[in-house]
Amino acid sequence: MFNADLALSVTMTGLSTICSIFMLPFNLMVYASRSYSSDVVQALNWFGLILSLVVVISGIAAGIGCSAWQNSTRFNLMANKAGNLAGVALVLYSALVSSTSEDASLLSQDAKFYIGVAIPAIIGIGLATYMGTRAQLEKPERVSVAVEGCYQNTGIATSVAISMFQSDKLAKALAVPLYYGVVEAVILAIYCLICWKVGWTKAPPNENVCVVLATSYEVEKSRIESPNAIEVVGNDIENMVFTQTQDGYKVDEDALTEKSNARRIADERGGNSSTLPELT
Repeated sequence: MFNADLALSVTMTGLSTICSIFMLPFNLMVYASRSYSSDVVQALNWFGLILSLVVVISGIAAGIGCSAWQNSTRFNLMANKAGNLAGVALVLYSALVSSTSEDASLLSQDAKFYIGVAIPAIIGIGLATYMGTRAQLEKPERVSVAVEGCYQNTGIATSVAISMFQSDKLAKALAVPLYYGVVEAVILAIYCLICWKVGWTKAPPNENVCVVLATSYEVEKSRIESPNAIEVVGNDIENMVFTQTQDGYKVDEDALTEKSNARRIADERGGNSSTLPELT
């Protein structure tokens, strides 16, 4: 949404999700077995947890496959805008659920709960920014690393809570991912706005914020630097006129018609005739 390094973000999401297929059960076994009885561990809905990870991996794989299959800048732009809309909808949905769910009990927690749940998000975004800077990454890459370090899949955490707890403990457990979802959304919105204004993203700092959110400057830059080309075959290529579109270059039909009419008039007046160029 804020035009950090999109390719790096997708790569990090894909790799971390693949690793989580093995690391999530391992961490649950370690922490849950040390904190709760064996009955709680055995009651975990492992199928639901793995299914959530498979959905994420399938979405990434499907997106990459469709992009390679279509091989169209226009398709990439449309898919990017659809992804931005889905991201905004997810943030709004998380905020709505966290503020209206009776089971979550977000408004009845003590100060220790609010501070303790928010600290990992703050540490995550700060530590990721520092490590990205120390690694001398490009500024948009640092923003992507920071976002990936802070933004977590709260849906998986919710599935864990539902599988492990009941009654009052379930309400408090559900409040953790729901509140964390609100915290990460607020923190990342502020962080990305600041990074955009100081020139750490690929969007112009002086552009309107609505334009920035609706535009993928990474895809636009790729289109300009490597437009889809067409091959021209003919003996009068220099007279062809091209215009650039989202899908690359195309022949300017109006200019071509004008040139053809000029040649026809010249032929009628006894001028030299020429063969029109052909396109493949």
